[in-house]
Amino acid sequence: MASVCLWLLVWISTMAQAAGTSAGPSWESVKHKFIGGPYQGSGGMALHGGSVGVEDFANDKEAIKAIRLFPGVMRSFGGLGQDATDEQIKQKFLPALKVMLPHGGYFHDVLYNISTTDKNTITMTTGDMQLTAPRGGSPWGVPKAGSPVTTTMRVLPDKVEMDLHGVESWAWLKPRG
Repeated sequence: MASVCLWLLVWISTMAQAAGTSAGPSWESVKHKFIGGPYQGSGGMALHGGSVGVEDFANDKEAIKAIRLFPGVMRSFGGLGQDATDEQIKQKFLPALKVMLPHGGYFHDVLYNISTTDKNTITMTTGDMQLTAPRGGSPWGVPKAGSPVTTTMRVLPDKVEMDLHGVESWAWLKPRG
């Protein structure tokens, strides 16, 4: 009986380890596929030729600085107060990327709480951490009103698409060749 129990414990441990490694690729191994642009819009504000780009934050410290500009989102999405530690913010909101607007190349919004679904698909939230255009020599604008939108990005053979569910879609067309 003891040997059966020991075998069962070893088997359960092996299965748990296997399940932990089959969760999909790491964010670090796929994020380069989603950074770039321009993503051309197919609806919403992009009807008149708008586009956006996606950039990485310089580091976690910069991403956390951006998130701290939005205490309402910290509370509503993350359940965190303004006194939250950087580690708490990192756990609730990172990984994250910047949405850049082409007019002056300024930081406009945050793609946050990114989850890797598979090697070509990520999901996240965006839309509720928007910034105005920078003024007065400041590198970033100031927070403005927005609403959270569940978003999926997919790498396809000819493009990377960004689907803001129920709002609008964007696509970064890949060069042929």
